[in-house]
Amino acid sequence: MGHGYFRVVRAFLFLAVLLGSTAVQPTPTAAQYMYLDANGDGVHTDADVVPVNGTVTFDVWLVTDRGRDGQPATCAQDPQSPMTVNSYEFVLRAVNGRMAWTDFTNRLESATTSFGEDVSDREYHNGMGGGTILPAGRYRLASVAATVLRGTPEIQIVDHGPTLSGYQITSFGCQCLGVDFDNTMKLGQEWQDADGLPWPGVPNVGPTLDPIADMTVSEAVEQSQAIHASDPEGDPLGFTRLSGPSFMTVATTDSGTGVATATISLAPNYFHAGNYTASVQV
Repeated sequence: MGHGYFRVVRAFLFLAVLLGSTAVQPTPTAAQYMYLDANGDGVHTDADVVPVNGTVTFDVWLVTDRGRDGQPATCAQDPQSPMTVNSYEFVLRAVNGRMAWTDFTNRLESATTSFGEDVSDREYHNGMGGGTILPAGRYRLASVAATVLRGTPEIQIVDHGPTLSGYQITSFGCQCLGVDFDNTMKLGQEWQDADGLPWPGVPNVGPTLDPIADMTVSEAVEQSQAIHASDPEGDPLGFTRLSGPSFMTVATTDSGTGVATATISLAPNYFHAGNYTASVQV
């Protein structure tokens, strides 16, 4: 998926494609561990995978006081502060495929307040909270069911969900202050260890969209550019406008057999001055 930034100033339209990314540098605060368990034994092993066909029901587990390797976790701000838990959130992502997410069940009985469910065929977010502070340890947080819609998806636990309705994160409430002093231990910031469910066979690797050049267009003038994408397995591809202004269209011109092309067309009128963002999906 390619992202674009549109800026219309008086008689001009400017499209800037964002190619870089900004990474949050991890802070050595603690070493918690979140994992998915698909076979009901309470641990994460090579047996925990996404089934080739059908639906998988799995549990989300959190270890608040140890990392994946079993090493103890401590609070950076105060090593005497216990690594407690009173709330949780998680974001799951389907990679190399799409999934339907259903049947969320909260397993942390003291957490009775819902933080809301957010769902797309790529990502899933849910969370619960409560006033009871539980001691450091290992907790079964929730159960979720996922059905393969297409592709060869693996399920990852990720730090946030960009395709969801808001800024959703993977975290848990804790007596440790944390980097932001908000008593929230965040994946990718305070801790790093997370294990999802891999695809058991050879994954179908998704296509790659080539960088898109910037565009400058006068109002009331149409301008186009060709864009390209490739698929390592040689499958035909299709392009769509995932989001963007009404005067932007995306049309597949050659679906190809591994290399495909499309055309982005911009046709702003005299009333389209402003800033716009857009996404192209292949």
